[in-house]
Amino acid sequence: MIVSVVCGVAFIPIVGRLADNVNPQIMLPCACLARLAACVGFYFIHDPSSYYAYFISIMLVLGTLLESVCNDAVLFRNADREIRGIIFGTSTAFGFTG
Repeated sequence: MIVSVVCGVAFIPIVGRLADNVNPQIMLPCACLARLAACVGFYFIHDPSSYYAYFISIMLVLGTLLESVCNDAVLFRNADREIRGIIFGTSTAFGFTG
C-alpha cells in the first residue's frame, strides 16, 4: 500500500497536466477504462502476496487517482463560480458512495 501511495503522489502532477492539456472527451473515458482494467485484473488475483497482486494494487490507486483528478478538472473548468462548491461536494459524495 505504501508503494501505491508513493506512486500516486509521484503521478499526481502528470495527471493534472494531462487533465489540463488533453480534451476531456478523450481523457475521462481513458481514466475510467484504466480503473476498469485494474478492477478486472483484481478478479484474477490468486495469490495476495504475488507481484501481480502488488501491481494490481498500484494500478487501482493510480486508476482511481486518474479518474478523480480528471473528474475534478472537468467540474472546475465548466461549473459556474457561484455553485462550484456544491457541485464538487455532490460529486465527492457520489464518489464516496460508489
